[in-house]
Amino acid sequence: MNKNAEKKTAGSWCKSISAFANGTGGTLMLNLDDTSLDPERPMAAVTEQIKREVEPLPEFDVLLQQVGGRRFLMINVFQGKEPPYYYIGEGERVAYRREGNRNVPTGHKARDGSATQSRASEARPTYDSQITSYDFEEVSFTKLKALYRRYTSRNFRPGDFEELGLVHEDKLTNAGLLLADEVPAPAKQAQLICASWEGTSKVPGGLNAYDYQQYSGGLLILLQSGIAFAKQNSKIQRADVDGMARQYPDYPRYCVAEGLVNAFVHGSYEGQGGEIRMDLYDDRLEICSSGGLWQGNVPQDQLENGFPLEPDPQYRNPVIARVFQQVGCMKGKGVGLKQILDTYERQLRYQEDHEPQLRWEENSCTLVLWNLNKQAIKTSDKKITKKTVANREKVLEYLKSNGPSKTSQISELLALSLPRTRALLNELTVEGLIKPNGGNRNRTYEQVK
Repeated sequence: MNKNAEKKTAGSWCKSISAFANGTGGTLMLNLDDTSLDPERPMAAVTEQIKREVEPLPEFDVLLQQVGGRRFLMINVFQGKEPPYYYIGEGERVAYRREGNRNVPTGHKARDGSATQSRASEARPTYDSQITSYDFEEVSFTKLKALYRRYTSRNFRPGDFEELGLVHEDKLTNAGLLLADEVPAPAKQAQLICASWEGTSKVPGGLNAYDYQQYSGGLLILLQSGIAFAKQNSKIQRADVDGMARQYPDYPRYCVAEGLVNAFVHGSYEGQGGEIRMDLYDDRLEICSSGGLWQGNVPQDQLENGFPLEPDPQYRNPVIARVFQQVGCMKGKGVGLKQILDTYERQLRYQEDHEPQLRWEENSCTLVLWNLNKQAIKTSDKKITKKTVANREKVLEYLKSNGPSKTSQISELLALSLPRTRALLNELTVEGLIKPNGGNRNRTYEQVK
């Protein structure tokens, strides 16, 4: 990141945020005495102002520092993953870049809310950017407007529909149809089919279904319906550990939401597509969308558990992706799937065979999230990998040779994350092979003699 530090007043510093995000990043220094920011809550105030006046919202962090009796805010702006980033204050919408110590318009400009068609629509004729025969006036976007307001603290403007690629010359694009609250016949929207099954497989005829729901409507409505269905048909186990109440969800909520978003953004809506399935079994949750890997197949040596080692360079539905980013439902390219893996690893009951998987077929993609509580109920019943066996032996040998040891020491020994190490130590404790001593901060483990 370039450390282009400068002092800005309230009338112009958001333009610098736009310029830094459109470049390689930078650091902005604000003297609080020279701004109109609320002096009692400056960090919250600067965040709110950036949300109001820079779009899409760039990545940044804010630090409060005091020098010589004066207070300064240091705003670190990171290089943007989805440029251009617009300054939308003072009745204009302009993307800026840095030229020396000045902010210069890039040429991406639209005034009074009217804007050019979205970059994604201009760049490639994807299905979601194609223009339909349906009029903008025939539909409503209540859910989109509400989520946008909640995330950005500002109202959705008429010109934003065209800027995002939902409308072109008063006609809806396919993305507009898919994101509208509802559409006139004979237009069709996506469907989300959700089912909760007894056991680990389906019985022909659906005779073992606990719950079955079929939702249709805009993608943002389907997202909330899917999250609610998963919550209703899964469990949260609770336990008291060392005097502290712990919660153990079957599936982390973030992972379910991100899995659905990934299906909406990368799924195919052409032909007989547009159907997403979410199935909950006793041991797993599966989210399946139409369409295989976008832009061709990824070689097997570039996949790990079905996850591409490098983010897909393009979205199948870039307009839909941009809208989900604008309302805070997804982050940049390749971030979501990685965070699903990271979120699972941080769970207290996570074990190696809980690792999520992607299963690719020629015309479909399925995300598999394993039930964190199902296999944790009885450790001795689960399949243990060779790597786990080796790690267990290392821990027992280490404790035998070195005596009581902390989790951090064992984590370093095994080259595992702390959550994975805790899960392994919990297994050995349940089996009576080791025992913990002390409270959370000073806890050590020793081998049972």
